[in-house]
Amino acid sequence: MPLKGDIKTFPLSAVGRMIHSEKKTGVLKVTSGEHRTSIYFKRGGIVFIDGDLSKDLSLGSLLKANNVISEDDIQKSLEISRSMGKRLGVVMIDQGYISQEKLINILNYQFKEAIAEVLSWEEGEFTYSDGLDGYIEDIRLEIDPIRLVAEAQKWKEYRDLIPNDQVVFQIKDGAQRSKTLSTDGIQRVMLLIDGKRNVSQIIAETGLSRLAVYKALSTLLSQDVIAKEGMRDRKVEPGQPDDATIIKFYLNLLHEIMADLAEEVGGKKAGSFLEKSLNHPPYYENFLCAFQPDADVIKNLRQIHEHLERQKRKILRKDLIKGFNHVVVNLLQEEYQLLGFRASKNTVSRANAVLELAPHDQKSLARNMIRFLDQYCEDEDLLRGIKSLSSTMDLGQNLTAEGSKSLLYSLDKIRGATIIAFYSKVVRMLMSDLENEIGTKALDLFRNIVRNSEYYDTFLSQFDVKNDISTNVKSISEHIRTQGHKLDKQGMVLAFQQVVMALLQEEKRLLGNKATRLSIFNLEEHMAATTKIKYKPLTDHLTSFLRNRSAWSGG
Repeated sequence: MPLKGDIKTFPLSAVGRMIHSEKKTGVLKVTSGEHRTSIYFKRGGIVFIDGDLSKDLSLGSLLKANNVISEDDIQKSLEISRSMGKRLGVVMIDQGYISQEKLINILNYQFKEAIAEVLSWEEGEFTYSDGLDGYIEDIRLEIDPIRLVAEAQKWKEYRDLIPNDQVVFQIKDGAQRSKTLSTDGIQRVMLLIDGKRNVSQIIAETGLSRLAVYKALSTLLSQDVIAKEGMRDRKVEPGQPDDATIIKFYLNLLHEIMADLAEEVGGKKAGSFLEKSLNHPPYYENFLCAFQPDADVIKNLRQIHEHLERQKRKILRKDLIKGFNHVVVNLLQEEYQLLGFRASKNTVSRANAVLELAPHDQKSLARNMIRFLDQYCEDEDLLRGIKSLSSTMDLGQNLTAEGSKSLLYSLDKIRGATIIAFYSKVVRMLMSDLENEIGTKALDLFRNIVRNSEYYDTFLSQFDVKNDISTNVKSISEHIRTQGHKLDKQGMVLAFQQVVMALLQEEKRLLGNKATRLSIFNLEEHMAATTKIKYKPLTDHLTSFLRNRSAWSGG
């Protein structure tokens, strides 16, 4: 059945989800001005993309840029392709120049880049029709569109930050190099950054793929280790969060508050509240005018820095925090005036539950924000605006010392294998309860949760609840090593906790509060009975995590 629409009112990601969920076979054609792209689906999976691909996205260019095949072999393959009427990739496989697995990896990247480009279109139309419109499947390739869109969005973030291969970077003076920058790929890229080489030269000299180099540069930028040649240096004081961390933290918090507001007053009204809350001098003129709640972290970071450059201003990180805190306060006051004290208090409670799950690099910000929000809940006059409360969230309180109080810091001496073993048991317990109630559907829920995790590629793709512990430990360790991923123990614990939370939420949705409370009780009983000393920090932290979620769990 044909389907037509406008990408402004019907996002392409939603169209892709619908096609995937209904396992449809057909072609989605998207147009924006003179640009056209066709996406071919077979049984809900993407098998081909065609249209206005840039020269850099041609298969030959990608293979060459990723150091997979020589120029001579590309030319030979092109000649055979033209003479025999075969697709270039098929010829290269037949000639033994590339394996099918490697080709599929390159096509995955090509599709991701193409979809990232389509997602950046602000206006346009789409049509979907059943049937493959003459497409011949000569390479077996079915990519999950949900995961591909998520990856494309990430790749789009890289491209927003690094628009082309001609950008030149420099190491920032006095930059703090964190442990997360110790992976081989990032080190190889960093050694070549000299204020002279451009991205294209770095790709050629490292021998890494283009995507790997962009990812490494984005990591270095987010850690404030490098800057584009000629950009103002922003030093990070020891123990304090950098600009990207602050922006990411407040983006997540504002999205949580806005979700509550939208449920109560509708999306349009909630949006007007946020717009009003942002327009607050002097922070609006200083940097909030460049902040876009619907944009990603990297785009906001770039826009704020460029705004400061144009205005020839400097801004302290504590002033970034002050400005965002004013936005949060203004939103809570708007909610209070319209819906009353209970609504604002409920919003704060839900926000605090999310803040409890903040990743390691945001823990100090989250702790201060929880205290800050709790003070608002204790005094209704603050929400009325009769009294004022300093929103400084003084970074002089030594955020590093504050963070050291976290139970997560006691993970330093725990092996990654111990974390995997511990959470394998926890997840198995939850899955056992779910399987007893809903059968094989529980496994589908689990796999969907894992597949949608931000840590899927890093290590969760190798975690199978049906495997024994030693198999999970071995496959995860080998995957992290061979893929060059760097994951600290705090990140691994966070990833598993997110899986636990999602499983409990699904249990509550399907079976109600009583079932969820029983599962939490069984987990706490299990941890209380655990005598192994090596698990102590993990049991303590998970117990605290579960108890802090009591409002959410219906307890």
